[in-house]
Amino acid sequence: MFSQSETLSDHIEIELEEIESRIQNKKFEQALVKIEQLESYSAYTSVDKNRLNLNLLKAKALYGNKEPEESMNLLLSGFNELSNQNELLLIGEYSLYLGQIFAIEKNYNKAIEYYKTFLNNSLKRNDTTEVLKANLFIGGSYHVLDKLDSADYYYNEVIKYPVNEKSEEIISNTYNNFVDIARDVEDFELAEDYANKMLTIEQQFKDTVGISLAFFNLGNIANDNKEFLKAN
Repeated sequence: MFSQSETLSDHIEIELEEIESRIQNKKFEQALVKIEQLESYSAYTSVDKNRLNLNLLKAKALYGNKEPEESMNLLLSGFNELSNQNELLLIGEYSLYLGQIFAIEKNYNKAIEYYKTFLNNSLKRNDTTEVLKANLFIGGSYHVLDKLDSADYYYNEVIKYPVNEKSEEIISNTYNNFVDIARDVEDFELAEDYANKMLTIEQQFKDTVGISLAFFNLGNIANDNKEFLKAN
């Protein structure tokens, strides 16, 4: 139980934070124990929003605990229930996670379907960071399917946005993907241009890992173009 100085609401908020921490640290069984405890609070779970939020956490813990069927059943059931509600943030969280799960399972067409729902949801919420993520994920799924025109379209939607602290990693990753496309079609000049744009962003924000990756790309491009001295 919780102390007399805590309200039920405060106690549940602390428990939810603990569940999220356990999921992030891959302590999935421990997260499920906490979730089961919260499920016993009918005053909390009788509210649809609360119950669906808890079910999303439970689905994440189940998937991490190698129980994908149970996880997917919870996700799809929750997502269908939310279609009749106006919980935009929760709909966005469900659609994003469904897209990610389908991508992990290599069902990229279904991933794209849910990522597009996530994109439309992010636009409604006017959440620029989530819009960028959605476009990158959709482009990435098309990229894997070798539908390069579609991938190119969604990647270009990302780089339309200004580079700042919130967008720099997503935009840099998009340029990294552009490099792969340009190398695949052996347009080495374009690939080098994209790699240099990526490098400029990473240098601006002093991201040493990103800087290293940009130089690695430039080396590979030079090697592809048989400029071996430059590659070295």
